[in-house]
Amino acid sequence: MPIDVVTADGRTLTLTERVGVGAQGGVFRVHGSPLLAKLIIGASRGSPIARKLDRMVGHSRAPRSVKLLAGTPPRAAWPVTRVATRNGRVVGFLMTDLTGWYQPFDVFFAPQPRRAAFPGASWAVAVAAARDLSALVADLHAADYVVGDLKAGNLWLDADGRVAISDADSFQFTDGEAFFACRVRSEGYIAPELSAAPDRLPDVHTDAFGLGVLVHQLLMCGAHPFAGVGPDGDYRGLDDNALRRRTRLLDPASVRVAPATPPLSVLPRSVRDLLKRCFGGNGAGPSARPTAQEWFDILSGCAAPGAVKQCPAIATHCYPSDTPWCPWCDLRTVGVDCFPQPDAL
Repeated sequence: MPIDVVTADGRTLTLTERVGVGAQGGVFRVHGSPLLAKLIIGASRGSPIARKLDRMVGHSRAPRSVKLLAGTPPRAAWPVTRVATRNGRVVGFLMTDLTGWYQPFDVFFAPQPRRAAFPGASWAVAVAAARDLSALVADLHAADYVVGDLKAGNLWLDADGRVAISDADSFQFTDGEAFFACRVRSEGYIAPELSAAPDRLPDVHTDAFGLGVLVHQLLMCGAHPFAGVGPDGDYRGLDDNALRRRTRLLDPASVRVAPATPPLSVLPRSVRDLLKRCFGGNGAGPSARPTAQEWFDILSGCAAPGAVKQCPAIATHCYPSDTPWCPWCDLRTVGVDCFPQPDAL
């Protein structure tokens, strides 16, 4: 059923097909426009979210966001203008349709959807994506935004490893004397200190935790760093494992992972070291986590010429140059081809 909305400057637009739905609202096509519209549940004209959206629309022309929002393809589905239903009971915003350039980020996590979206993609694309994601988060932090709900479901990826982000309306930031908090959380990406204190607000250090999880998932064919059952058979979820630091990166005996999980040798040593810091190795606290800029610097080295070599047997298998043999070929022996050739499926 079409929905009429009114923009901040008085134009009337018609929303047609709903193309997405989430915890905070729905995303719709806009008749006669290449933009998408997001309507936010529980937000009305004059509400805090309406004021937040007005500030973010203003930020699109402000110096703090110039680097973040410049260039093509776009790096964020940023609010272009605020909209509201005619009765003012529901507000939202217009934004760029990222699907013109990108695929959902998590299609890269499993061989079949990755092969369909990015035929012939290799681990080198995963490294490029991890580097670009780090650059994006670093630029958001430099512009004084905290993502807050940094997760695969809010991210987008193209065949060259370029990354974009959506759900910008959940970002946390300060504008003058106004503070706009993020209270959204997503399982598997919640920093331990937020699990321990649910009322605590996110910050750059909690973003750093989510970034570490995403880097691990990209480079490990979708494997979550806190997946696995305890040696006693106990499992209460990814966030509980993170709270208890149960990951084979810190203690191989703390969890049992699925047989098809890539070996840690897939990860360059420099990446493993940063992940250990990120996840609390040696009792390190949140402030010790690598920053997004640190991740970018390390991953730029991992993506440099000569840092990755190609398997002589399978063109889509590549891995760190200091690894003596192809770990992806090893996984094929147990029936899992993480990076199949285009004609292999």
